[in-house]
Amino acid sequence: MSTNGSTLRGRAWASVNSSGGEISRSRSASGGATMAYRTIRYETAGPIAVVTLNRPQALNAQNQDMKEELAEAFNVAARSDSVRVAVLRAEGRAFSSGHDLKSFPRDPEALGGPSSDKWFEGDSAKVRDLFYEAITLKCLAIHDFKKPLIAQVHGYCVAGGWLLASMCDIIIAADDARFRDPVVLMAAGGLELLVEPWDVGVRKAKELMWTGDYMDAQEALRLGFVNRVVPRARLETEVMTLASRIAMMPPVTVQAVKRSVNHMLDLKGWRRSHADHFEIWSSCMVSDEHKAGHEGMAAGTLKQFIRKRDEPYERMT
Repeated sequence: MSTNGSTLRGRAWASVNSSGGEISRSRSASGGATMAYRTIRYETAGPIAVVTLNRPQALNAQNQDMKEELAEAFNVAARSDSVRVAVLRAEGRAFSSGHDLKSFPRDPEALGGPSSDKWFEGDSAKVRDLFYEAITLKCLAIHDFKKPLIAQVHGYCVAGGWLLASMCDIIIAADDARFRDPVVLMAAGGLELLVEPWDVGVRKAKELMWTGDYMDAQEALRLGFVNRVVPRARLETEVMTLASRIAMMPPVTVQAVKRSVNHMLDLKGWRRSHADHFEIWSSCMVSDEHKAGHEGMAAGTLKQFIRKRDEPYERMT
């Protein structure tokens, strides 16, 4: 296998950026100029595109740069005639710890809107419009990626990390994977897309969202959220073997099956339920409880905010 001229270091993916610096590079689908990525890597191995979350120092917390670069990477993979399957994986000890709270907007100005001294001035419509474009649409675009997409999940897969994995067609989890959605503890109305009931069932979703408890990989497998659980040391091999098998199938029919299955979900209300939930989510974002949480985060460090958030609930366990 090759990675646009790079070789694999044993079983691990070699960086396309030979300098070893922060920016890794990928050829465009047309074979022209290279594109610079700061938060991800885009690599290919034959018919398989591998997109890697590459902020290990931040547990792959998703800032706006990462969201933009993921969108571009999947556009590249979609346009490439040679790519038949894509894999989404992560560097470091976590798949993703969720949205980057350090860069999470406390003010519309952070997303290009007008500046305000107050949290959106109680305007849920402004929240809805800005966050829908910045987060929800980008997640839906990954769900709508026309080719098979496999999530390779290890370590922490929390909040926005869960959301990102949920957009994939297949999830292969390492035995150390742990899933969690703690955002209700932050007075947020769940994730921007209410994926949990679809992923683990209604009752389990309520339990996990209301408690903020972790779900381990075996429980996720039992509930049908992940397809397989494998030893961490074999995770990449298992994923690439499966991706290679799928890549051997006729791409026209593989993509047709994906469209049909996703359409079935839409007929069952998948997309409509997310749209309705987002209206409720937007109203929670301008609640007094949520504003108080963000003011608390602004007044101290992120670790202090998380410790204060979780402390009352930890005493109950």
